[in-house]
Amino acid sequence: MKTKTILSAVALMFATITTKAQITQPQETVPKKMQVGSVRIGAAMLSFNTSGSAYDQIVSHSSQGAMLRKMDAGYSWNNYGYLNADFGWAPYFSLSLHPYNKATQSYNQNREISLGLGIVHQHQDAGSSKETKIGGGDSVVHSYINYNERVNSILGQAAFIFKTEPGRRISLYIGYGAGLGASYSSDIIRTAHTDTMVTVKAGNNNYSYPLNNGYNSSSSMHPAASSFMAQVYFPWGASIRLAKTKPVLSNMSLGLEMQAGLTYQHFSKGESYVKDFLNTTISMRYNLAK
Repeated sequence: MKTKTILSAVALMFATITTKAQITQPQETVPKKMQVGSVRIGAAMLSFNTSGSAYDQIVSHSSQGAMLRKMDAGYSWNNYGYLNADFGWAPYFSLSLHPYNKATQSYNQNREISLGLGIVHQHQDAGSSKETKIGGGDSVVHSYINYNERVNSILGQAAFIFKTEPGRRISLYIGYGAGLGASYSSDIIRTAHTDTMVTVKAGNNNYSYPLNNGYNSSSSMHPAASSFMAQVYFPWGASIRLAKTKPVLSNMSLGLEMQAGLTYQHFSKGESYVKDFLNTTISMRYNLAK
C-alpha cells in the first residue's frame, strides 16, 4: 500500500514538472510584416507648369469674380500678362517601412514603403499693366495690377522605393507613388498701383519725370474656393551618411530628392486642372533599423 502511494506521488510530481516545462517553454516569435526603417524631415520646393491664363484661373476661383473682372476692365491679359507662375513650398515629414522577406527570413533593406505628410503653401500669380495718355498725349499714367492666390493644403503621400545597397555611404533610389490632399485655407490678394509720368517739351527735346503725389497704391483681399488634389509621381534621389562609424552620425543621412508627376486639382466652384509638376526636397533622415 505504501509502495503504491509513493509511486502515485512520484507520477504526480513528474506530471506537474512536465506541465510546467511545457508552459514555460518559449513560443516561436512570428516576425512582423513591416519594420520601421527611418524617419525623415525636410522642405520641398514646388513648381507647377501653368497652361492658359493664370488671371482667368485666379479670378474664376473667387465668388467675387464678376466684380473683379469689372474692376480690371481695360487691361490686356494677352500672353498671360507679364507674370504667370504657379509655385510653392512645403515642410515635409515621412516614415519608411521595410517589408519582411520570408525567403531570406529578414527585412528587405533594398525595398521601402515611404509614407509622407506635407503642409503645402501654393502660390499662383498673375499681373498686367496699361498706359493711359493725358494732357494731349504729353504725359502718361502707368497702371499695374498684381494678383496672388494663396492655397494652403495638407498633402499625404505613399511611395514604393527601390534602393541600392543601404550599407554604403552613398545610397541611390527610385520609385513610384501617389498622393491625396485638400486645402484648409485659401485667399486672393489684388494689388493695384498707378504712377504718372509728365513729359515737358523744351525745344526739340522731351523730358519726362514722375509727378509729385502721382503714385497711388491699394490692396484688397478676396475669398477663394477650397480645393482637392490628387497626384501620381516618380521620386528619385540620393542620400549620404554623415559618418561611417560614429554612433549617432552614422545613422543620419542628408538627402536630395526630385519628384516629377501630374497633379489633378479640383476647386469647389467647379473648375478642374491637370498640371505637371517638379518638386525638389532637401531632407535629413535618421535610420532606426538595426
